[in-house]
Amino acid sequence: AASFFINNLNLKPKSNIYIIGSENLHKTLKDNTNDLIFHGLEDNNKTLNTFSKNKNEIELLKSEIKKNKYSAVVVGWDNQFNTYKLAKACAILKYQKKCKFISTNNDYATPFSEDLIMPANGSIVSSIELSSGIKSICVGKPSKELGINIIKKFKLNPQKTIMIGDRIDSDLYFGKNNSFKTCIVLSGVTNLEMIMKLDYKNKPDFYASNIESLIK
Repeated sequence: AASFFINNLNLKPKSNIYIIGSENLHKTLKDNTNDLIFHGLEDNNKTLNTFSKNKNEIELLKSEIKKNKYSAVVVGWDNQFNTYKLAKACAILKYQKKCKFISTNNDYATPFSEDLIMPANGSIVSSIELSSGIKSICVGKPSKELGINIIKKFKLNPQKTIMIGDRIDSDLYFGKNNSFKTCIVLSGVTNLEMIMKLDYKNKPDFYASNIESLIK
């Protein structure tokens, strides 16, 4: 979806894109866009802590941003997200006014176990939005942008399509935003009590305990 959105921007060849995300995200964007230059992996081991020891690094960061005018900042989940990437992304977005701020998804957390919640991509996106004052464009669930892409690519009839997922904020609302039928499975982050609390218009059309029971 991020590739689809970037391609529709009709950027000039050799335009610079700053990515906060995994190597897989870098590869996906590189494989599905044409003649763009991607940055970000080189910043994996950097941190703002070094600035207090070497003030020249601040000037190097400023000159690097000025040297490479960026057309977009793309944010996906990044296990190596750090304060350097946060500062760099915020500076690019705040001072390069035409730069687009693209989020691959806005999931805020992922249940890891009964007593642990792991942060997800939305937590990174929110930190950049808060620090830069710039709002991101979400091109993943639950956006209509992704729905338009899927409907067009697979020639879907929304009235004969059902969105199945375990999240209310992304899966359920993605289905509703794109006029799909909706089904929530209770094997992930959502339970029946959470569904019952929803307004009637926001309730899923169906629910199932898991994918296996749905197929049966």
